[in-house]
Order: sequence, then C-alpha cells, then structure tokens
Amino acid sequence: MRSGSLNKHIEIQQSACSQDTTGASVKNWIPFHLTWASIWPLSASEHLSMGKLQGEISHKVRIRYLTGVTSAMRVVFNGRILDIVSPPINKDERNEQLEILCKELV
Repeated sequence: MRSGSLNKHIEIQQSACSQDTTGASVKNWIPFHLTWASIWPLSASEHLSMGKLQGEISHKVRIRYLTGVTSAMRVVFNGRILDIVSPPINKDERNEQLEILCKELV
C-alpha cells in the first residue's frame, strides 16, 4: 500500500453505554483509533423519510490493517460521521489493509 494515498486523517470510534443521573442508559462514542485513510465516495441516493427528504452517501474507506474494527463502530472525518455498514474486508487476506464500507446521512 502506498502511504501517499492515505491522505485523510480519521478517527474510528466505538460506542460505550453509560447511565445518566436518572439511571437511563446513554450511548456515547469514544475514540478507538486515530489513523490515516483513503476515502472514496461510491454512490448517493435520496429518499423520503417521515415527510423529509433524506440523503445518503456510501463511501469506501481504506486504512492500514488494524485488528478489532467492527461494523458496530463509526468513522469520523472532518466532523462528518460515516457509519460502518458491514464487517471490514481484509484486502487480499494479507493483513496489510482494511476496506471499510460506510454510509453517511446528509
């Protein structure tokens, strides 16, 4: 993998549940790993949801191989939130890079 293609600084976050003062469960996002990545938009679509037009963009994110990344996590890039939609793909099964498919609601 050419390091020059990894030109976007991202944060991978994982969810953590805690309780608020009333005892209700609250979902928080905490940092899992900071890394460099390549990000490619793949497709975009719009649909009506509850009377509002909702846009969605799918992305492919490529990073150096990292253990522990799951589809329950998300990627944050420049304040944008990309939800991971499927288990990361170990490209060529060589433990060199991961391809992560994400969606962004806009």
